[in-house]
Amino acid sequence: ITYFSDPERKTTLRPELLDKEAEKLAVAFKAVPASQIRRFYADVGLFGRRLDREKDLSDEAIQAQMALLKAKAAYAYGRVKEKEKKKFPHELLQFFVDHADSVKDKKDFSAFRQVFEAVIAYHKFHEEDENKQRD
Repeated sequence: ITYFSDPERKTTLRPELLDKEAEKLAVAFKAVPASQIRRFYADVGLFGRRLDREKDLSDEAIQAQMALLKAKAAYAYGRVKEKEKKKFPHELLQFFVDHADSVKDKKDFSAFRQVFEAVIAYHKFHEEDENKQRD
């Protein structure tokens, strides 16, 4: 995943990641309980706060955290019974795999965190869309 318009400078996040691509993912995840997605986001938020406190945290530590997130996603995916895969679809596992492989440093992690926030926001919209009639 390329997070930035200029991957070398890493200053401007690609807007489509927070818009069309985030919404597309949220639609794919709409049957996933919000609590399941928020559980992963809690880990991301906790690590983000650690990054804010520990300014000298290495890129390797960031990559290790993303590897752990990917492993937790694989575990959650493996626990879901085949007939209930809509509650943790392969696309959700792939989301974590792709981002874990793409995050290399603090700027990448910050970009991933924003993308994840956008996915959660769109997920809430589409999750409610499943349960409510909209005009």
